[in-house]
Amino acid sequence: MPRVDIPVYFLHGSYDYTCTYPVAHAYFDQLQAPAKGFDTFAYCAHSPMFEEPAKLRQIMEVNVLHGSNSLAWSAPVP
Repeated sequence: MPRVDIPVYFLHGSYDYTCTYPVAHAYFDQLQAPAKGFDTFAYCAHSPMFEEPAKLRQIMEVNVLHGSNSLAWSAPVP
């Protein structure tokens, strides 16, 4: 799907081998959406809601509820 008309937030664990960082970020880069955010969770794999719940809650409260991406950050996984 190349375009959606809703905000999109990718929550990616740096140890996620189910959906690897290069694949997830490549899709994020090409996806067109009114607001986008890509957040990398440094200490988890495929379940950031269980592995880093405090960070996920902050992203939900600051970004998702307000349609922003001020906390979004991504960096290549080593």
